[in-house]
Amino acid sequence: MSELPEIFKKPYNAQDHEKNIYSMWEDSGYFNPDVCIEKGIAELDAPVFSMVLPPPNVTGILHTGHALMTTVEDTLARYHRMKGYRTLWLPGTDHAAIATESKVAKMLEKKKIRKREIGREGFLKHVDTFVEENKGNIQDQVRKIGASLDWSREAFTLDEQREQAVFEAFKRMYDAGLIYRGHRIVNWDPKGQTTISDDEIVRVEEKTKFYYFKYGPFTIGTARPETKFADKYVVIHPEDERYKEYKHGQTLEIEWINGPITATILKDEASDPEFGSGVMTITPWHSAIDFELAEKHNLPKEQIIDKYGKLLAVAGEFAGMKIKEAREKIVEKLDSKGLLINVEEDYVHQLATAERTGATIEPQIMEQWFVDVNKEFEMPHSEIEGIETSKKTTLKKLMLHVVGNDQVNILPDRFEKIYFNWINNLRDWCISRQLWFGHRIPVWYKNKNKEEGIKNNENTEMRVSLKSPGEDWEQDSDVLDTWFSSGLWTFSTLGWPDKTEDLRTYHPTTVLETGYDIIFFWVARMILMTTFLTGQIPFKTVYIHGLVRDKQGRKLSKSLGNNIDPRELSKKYGTDALRMSLTVAVGPGADNNFSDEKINTYRKFANKVWNASRFVLENTLGRELGTPEDLPEKHKAYLEELDTLTAELTKEMDRYKLHLVSEKLYHYFWHTFADVIIEELKDDLKSKDEETAQPARYVLATILETSLKLLHPFMPFITEVIWQEMYNGERMLMVEKWPGFGTNDK
Repeated sequence: MSELPEIFKKPYNAQDHEKNIYSMWEDSGYFNPDVCIEKGIAELDAPVFSMVLPPPNVTGILHTGHALMTTVEDTLARYHRMKGYRTLWLPGTDHAAIATESKVAKMLEKKKIRKREIGREGFLKHVDTFVEENKGNIQDQVRKIGASLDWSREAFTLDEQREQAVFEAFKRMYDAGLIYRGHRIVNWDPKGQTTISDDEIVRVEEKTKFYYFKYGPFTIGTARPETKFADKYVVIHPEDERYKEYKHGQTLEIEWINGPITATILKDEASDPEFGSGVMTITPWHSAIDFELAEKHNLPKEQIIDKYGKLLAVAGEFAGMKIKEAREKIVEKLDSKGLLINVEEDYVHQLATAERTGATIEPQIMEQWFVDVNKEFEMPHSEIEGIETSKKTTLKKLMLHVVGNDQVNILPDRFEKIYFNWINNLRDWCISRQLWFGHRIPVWYKNKNKEEGIKNNENTEMRVSLKSPGEDWEQDSDVLDTWFSSGLWTFSTLGWPDKTEDLRTYHPTTVLETGYDIIFFWVARMILMTTFLTGQIPFKTVYIHGLVRDKQGRKLSKSLGNNIDPRELSKKYGTDALRMSLTVAVGPGADNNFSDEKINTYRKFANKVWNASRFVLENTLGRELGTPEDLPEKHKAYLEELDTLTAELTKEMDRYKLHLVSEKLYHYFWHTFADVIIEELKDDLKSKDEETAQPARYVLATILETSLKLLHPFMPFITEVIWQEMYNGERMLMVEKWPGFGTNDK
């Protein structure tokens, strides 16, 4: 008879074990699928499960939402590794150009160091130092969650391999005519002095005034009178009976802000007859919708607001004023002319602001680099069902096709409708940013030809090249949008553009797990880039998780003080409790109202697992367990119930129903195994008759071992600690076979 291990003589304390357990896992090499094959944990011809970690930004501490993401992904990785799959979960970080540059610039300002004074190279040295420090911080956080990532394959969106991939992607898309430089409307941050993408815009509810003005014979309404100096086109719906007397192209002489102007009537369905007077004027330089109308009707466009948010010469006496300063003065002038009809005081709208600087976004027409999502091209290579090589298509069609034909499945499927709506309304993607940090646009100009603009792709004074073509060539000063490099993530991390063994084996990846807040900005761009550049889909399934909120349902944020470093929660309650609180009963796409009480519930569950395991081991270690053939019917029924549950859980795991599996395991272990089966078999264990005691020992030992395997993907630390004591450190639970998938005594 073996004595109960010393470790069980005191309550479970996660802090005593988690660091050592993770080191043991990492030192074993089993996070690397190549090692698993070498040691017989997985077979060379085994099914493949591959997944990339959505790369966290290198700007700071990860939050509880990242803990949810990491938990879900680690659960999937551990499950498939136990099933014997060649399992690759690949880690990495994102350089997050705008966020990182902004953060480092602010840090330097506190030290009285200005960006412009130290220059591009000097500034980037400070950025590199910041990035390296933060990478280590993020790695530590991810390890604390128990992530079984293959650290030997770790990537960074700005490292040398990714630089080569980004250049190759840019060149191929440029050569295909999908990347162009042109004048189009973009989101401009006047404080950060850069273009930004839609996802870097924060919509803030603002209560402001809404003004109604007399515009010739019409009434127009606006919250931004400062943009109306160049409004010389009146848009009316062609079927609006109120204005049938006016003809398309008709001109009217009217009095306006700075004197008489000639206004032209446009009949277009863009005007909504149900909104206000049904008449609108357009500002093509400072509104995306108005820009498209101007493009459609071939109208001239005039800039009113400069890149610093000040009015230009077209504003006459108001030129040089900032918008807030000028607005009421403009209204006063219109009122003095008898053109102000009414003011609505409490008009509520969503104001577009820059996430990093808080500045109000000012749309501008600028010469920038874009990806054309509607241009037809011949597919260079295709393994996508329904898309043939050398047949014409567009990026937008590819993005719609692979989801519409279920080659990429989105879970839950309600997000597919939102995806289609977004893609159908997708505009050309602005990929240039006026920053110093990031992948510098690989375009070179000779004799400063950039100042003249690029006329066409044959321009001999411009070259696409990763390195300088020679003397007197100047590289484009802008960098690429961060999403351009992260859009390559599923295949650039596997060695593309080289035809590596990793790329052949693990791409397309099996699943991408991410939040619904970036389904369009990252997921859609990954589909766009991957389908064109590799002729494959990037992933077969997109698992969308919801947001982690506090117990009041509020989004976690620094400003509310409710966003806690997951490491603090792990330290207080144990990582397994944190993981379970993020998983149980929280299905794909569902928000999770998070609280200390909830984590504490699963801390108590971890204690129950520990205490029940201690009891079973105390009564089974070193003792005869009997055989399954000698079991009484009642005992067989216990095991049959567990077999049925295991089969059910396996099916649900394969369908990504982790929320159901974790909840059922919780209830089974606590309310069936601990509360019922153990209690009912206690008398049998005490019997001096071995024919009575042995079957009870066998059942309890079998259920405990199976339960630990089933719980391991969700609660890896405590289950591994117990397993190590059961087998004297000779076997590792992380690579044991999932129940029903054979045995593994390695």
